[in-house]
Amino acid sequence: LNIDFSRIYNLDQNFTKVRGRHEFQFGARWRYESLDILADQQQTMGTITFDSFGTALYDPGTGSAYGAVPFTGHNAANLHLGLATYSARYFPSFFRLRTGEIAAYFQDNFKVTSRLTLNLGLRYEYSRPPRDRDDTILSFNPKTHAIVMGRSLDDLVQLNHAHPSIVRAYENLGVKYETPEQASLPENFIHSNKWDFGPRLGFAYRLGDMSRPTVLRGGYA
Repeated sequence: LNIDFSRIYNLDQNFTKVRGRHEFQFGARWRYESLDILADQQQTMGTITFDSFGTALYDPGTGSAYGAVPFTGHNAANLHLGLATYSARYFPSFFRLRTGEIAAYFQDNFKVTSRLTLNLGLRYEYSRPPRDRDDTILSFNPKTHAIVMGRSLDDLVQLNHAHPSIVRAYENLGVKYETPEQASLPENFIHSNKWDFGPRLGFAYRLGDMSRPTVLRGGYA
């Protein structure tokens, strides 16, 4: 079972105003995206199999691989003896990803002469870094070799994004955990740029007369 809920909201407004030799163009955009994801849920209740080597004969030639002598052992015999293998998978709850964008622009198409037109503009953009609504996204600090968490381990367990036994197993292996503040990171783990201003400069120059015009154009952004 895999479930995805995706929602996108857009609001765009563009305007044009002509005044004398100036054509003013300006507008703005707001966008919000949400994506709720439930990862594949398989074998969450666990499975029991009886294909073990409990009733097989050990083949010394396999060494530490502990292989069985061919044609020895039987799954039905394992069943009667209760020699089973149990496995279960752990899956986290929903990831609720959120992101968005804010943008605005202004441009003046200025007709300097009947032949020359200048395009002078400025654009602002801010793309919000993706984040999880419940701050369950993890990161890694290569300097300290630690897992960076936006929430405490207890919170992640309560939100069904961590399992205590798995946490203890990692801790026994020496895994360390730290907060974004300890890793010199913001809460969403990404140093975003809120001052992204981009100039727009261009020109159009008409060569020749109006009957057979050739226009030379150029621009920079």
